[in-house]
Amino acid sequence: MSKHRTKKYNPIRTRNYIIYPFREVVDYQSYNDILFQILSQNCLSPFLFDGRIRFNDGRDNSKYRLSDLAYACYNGDITSFETWKNEMQVFLDRKLSGAYQIDHADSNVHNNTILNLSMMDGEANRAKASKVGRFKPPLTVAVAYVSGEYRVHAEWSELISHMSIDDTHIQGKSIINLNLLCCDEWALVSCLDELSFLETDWSYPVKIKNRWIHSEQENPYADARISISMQECLANMEREDLNLYRPGQLKERLKLVGVKPILFLGEDRG
Repeated sequence: MSKHRTKKYNPIRTRNYIIYPFREVVDYQSYNDILFQILSQNCLSPFLFDGRIRFNDGRDNSKYRLSDLAYACYNGDITSFETWKNEMQVFLDRKLSGAYQIDHADSNVHNNTILNLSMMDGEANRAKASKVGRFKPPLTVAVAYVSGEYRVHAEWSELISHMSIDDTHIQGKSIINLNLLCCDEWALVSCLDELSFLETDWSYPVKIKNRWIHSEQENPYADARISISMQECLANMEREDLNLYRPGQLKERLKLVGVKPILFLGEDRG
């Protein structure tokens, strides 16, 4: 039975990624030799829990998420295929003892690429929750984890025309285009909180990545492939070209370009 399941859910290797399809979900990982070897072996038993891919490697207390395994490989906690099981247990013990959690920067739990995963203080991770995934056009937000820091792209687009979505001459203009650098997880939480004060309840179609979407229907970064592409763009930017985020300054800057902030008093925006 285990052999049949492993054969059915073998990982797919591409040049830069490992694609792992399991039942109704597909997870994306950055290519890593050790990770690919582990996912290709026969002893792993994948299962779904809470919509996420998890594994049981046959030992007691050995259940963990694919994101945990991927992060441990990227971070050097797992150093070889021959020693990965013991090293994975050491990693899980360290994570548990420090009350850490593996965070998905874009809130998409199926994007397990290196730019999307970070080890985050549990309290900060709960405060961040799914904030990034809840932003919708005209405000789109992308986050990438690069060299121990968080890079944030925020863009607010306004349509010049309200013509039909089928009219190819509709053009949009960006009235906010920010690329920010958050030095730690708490700076990221604060930055997302400030962005969440923007009024985003628009119904106009907006063009993202050369395709039209309606703000009330779809978040472009809900698609892992679009999110991965944007994160790569952020990672390729020079660090000195990013604006260092400082709490409170973002709201003031947004007011200068005429965007109306609104308060969500007593409402959980997480």
